[in-house]
Amino acid sequence: MSLLVPDRHEGEEILDRFDTPYAELAETLRDIRDVNRFLGGTTILLRTLSPLLGETPVRPIRVLDVGTGSADIPAAIAAWGRGRGVPIRVTGLDLGADTLRFAKECNRGEPDVSLVRANALRLPFPNGSFHFVTASLFTHHLPFDAFAALLREMDRVSSRGLVVNDLVRAWVPWVTIILLTRLFARSRVTCYDAPVSVLKGFTRREIESIRARAGLPGLRLQFCFPYRFCLVGRKETHA
Repeated sequence: MSLLVPDRHEGEEILDRFDTPYAELAETLRDIRDVNRFLGGTTILLRTLSPLLGETPVRPIRVLDVGTGSADIPAAIAAWGRGRGVPIRVTGLDLGADTLRFAKECNRGEPDVSLVRANALRLPFPNGSFHFVTASLFTHHLPFDAFAALLREMDRVSSRGLVVNDLVRAWVPWVTIILLTRLFARSRVTCYDAPVSVLKGFTRREIESIRARAGLPGLRLQFCFPYRFCLVGRKETHA
């Protein structure tokens, strides 16, 4: 283990096992919604995606969010569009049946968000089906080769671009999230999974290696406070 950067954790998080009792799963997904809301995940995604949405003339704009969890990110994207008079239809995709059950409960009455159960590494959509594809706090669940494969799939089904937002691995966020989850988390699963998530995050060198494996050199890498990165792909040939 390095004094500068912790070694990457290669094991599973509890939620990766798909056998968490529903009540506990729901508590954990509520915690993740809070993380996105209060620790900047939603803001970072919207700040990165909004310039791309703003320059897109087609209506409605179609967005796919992979590994959507409770679909709080799709709801935020749709709300951003409504606030600006821009119709956006967002599809949230996840593999977990109970996760999607909770997402449906959270998004009742949300007309611009639909949900699909499918494997993110084998997206069940034709090439260019969506204008943009996003992923937030999802890629750290994947081995490096699977992350690269996901990027290729996201690129395949997007006609205008993609945005990936996830965690930078470092000691400071690891210690911080341990303290925050002990103080504020609803679920014991969150108390275990959140620090593991940080240890499954990425360094700059690892992200650049994954980008190279994906064969998508046009992806722009940027870092955001606190300890987040975004990979942003913008296609010049628009559909």
